[in-house]
Amino acid sequence: MNKVVVFDLDDTLYKEIDFLRSAYHELSIVLESKYALSNVYSLLWESYSQGLNAFNELNKSYGIDISLNDFLSIYRLHIPKIALSIDTRKVLEALVQKEVCLGVLTDGRAITQSQKMKSLGLDEYIPMENWIISENIGFEKPSLKGYLYFQEKYFSDSSSYYYVGDNTDKDFKAPNKLKWESFCLLDNGSNIHKQNFSQSKEMLPTHILNNIVDLLKYI
Repeated sequence: MNKVVVFDLDDTLYKEIDFLRSAYHELSIVLESKYALSNVYSLLWESYSQGLNAFNELNKSYGIDISLNDFLSIYRLHIPKIALSIDTRKVLEALVQKEVCLGVLTDGRAITQSQKMKSLGLDEYIPMENWIISENIGFEKPSLKGYLYFQEKYFSDSSSYYYVGDNTDKDFKAPNKLKWESFCLLDNGSNIHKQNFSQSKEMLPTHILNNIVDLLKYI
């Protein structure tokens, strides 16, 4: 295999806001059952939409005292109800058919990120040994370590490497330094972390994608 394409996860292969919604639904089910509450999801979502701390607002509104750790345990450990978009599936299927080597490089906790990838069905396209999560390797982006995993594993004189992400603060610095081609999927307005293209060249992608399907024009 002489082409290696590595994807970010959140807001690249799926929209992270969908994970947030899924977590809020899970929290509403658990808390309404345990504390006989109602409309938990609506309150959480409204608080988030207003830029407030949703967990604090829930405690205040219902006069309860759930610890942050208890909230986060449900949030991070639930099995999310998320899915790949039709366009993302199209891209992954096309790359597999072209015999491109695929990987994921994502920051986050191992359990949470693994649950996301399993729920998305990424094992259908990307071998699980190529699911590289920052907690497992001990380094977060923009460290070179995760990128070097793929570069060393699939090294050949004819290999070319590509990274597809969304976060202009950390996704592209390392692949740029390693002379990979880097692609930024533009925010459609729903990204958790907003993009900033007024940064130094080393932080910016070599290509911008309006839609993930546009990636197929380059690979």
